Amino acid sequence: MDTKPAQQLNLTVYQATKSTANIAIVRATILLRQPDAQKGIIPVSELFIFRNLDSRTYVGSLDASKGKPNALRFSLPHTASKVSLGKGFEGYNAIQVDTGFASDAAVPPGDSQFAFTFDMPYSASEYDFDYTAVYPTVLLTFLAPPQMQAGSDILTSQGPITSDKQTFNLLQAKALLAGKEVHVQLAGLPTPPLVPRTPATTTSNPGIPWLVVVLLIMAAILSITGVIYRSMRRQAALPSKKQAGKARTKQPVQVQRQHKAAPVRQGNKTGKSEQALLQELLELDKTYETGKIKKTVYQERRAKLKAQLRALMSEKVTP
Repeated sequence: MDTKPAQQLNLTVYQATKSTANIAIVRATILLRQPDAQKGIIPVSELFIFRNLDSRTYVGSLDASKGKPNALRFSLPHTASKVSLGKGFEGYNAIQVDTGFASDAAVPPGDSQFAFTFDMPYSASEYDFDYTAVYPTVLLTFLAPPQMQAGSDILTSQGPITSDKQTFNLLQAKALLAGKEVHVQLAGLPTPPLVPRTPATTTSNPGIPWLVVVLLIMAAILSITGVIYRSMRRQAALPSKKQAGKARTKQPVQVQRQHKAAPVRQGNKTGKSEQALLQELLELDKTYETGKIKKTVYQERRAKLKAQLRALMSEKVTP
């Protein structure tokens, strides 16, 4: 009888933790689709990239017997409905919590992605989109159709961006603290009819399963964010190329020697600096919350860390 050699499979097993102290969001993307004036809804998609700076896996629980469950939480606008969970939530459960929802999804060390979609009903030409940064957030991106006017005191307009023949208005904010509330004022929405001519329906096109629709939307978000950050890299690289050109003219021998070693050293340094700054922000928040430092000292240190983090984000963004 023939015997086949046993195959070996290496599995990495992490210890578990119930603490979110080392959990942060590297990138949060909110994408608004074209409003459906007949139904009075705006389809919304959200994509999050979490980073666990701990060496243990965060494992939450949906047990709410002692108040809010200790689980991964997400914010939703006040009229959100029909939430559909996608990437990252496979095999996990979720419950409604306050104005959002919580999931017992695990977050291992490193980066993890989570995505979901929902409908956002509206009844007037204006709408206040409310969002709360549940965890410290490095970069928040908000995308809206060009026909929709969007303004915010927290988010800064970056102008229109085009991806896959679709144009969106881009707004961004960097280095948001946990608990930070963000409001985006939307205007120019098509007004829903006062008396709908046909009853509202929740069924989608039978020829296109809802799962396929969700996957297409998530692919669009990833494509758009890819265009955004490639553009940021090009803008950051232009000054460096100009300086490098001048340096080659003055000192050709020295620049040639440094060019061979620079990519490795610079890449490692940037990665460590980004993670270190994010860790410092988390530690600074915890120290301030316990009352160990004064508010003026806290604000001064946080401002310096934010400036350093913004400089790094303009040069390197985690894909």
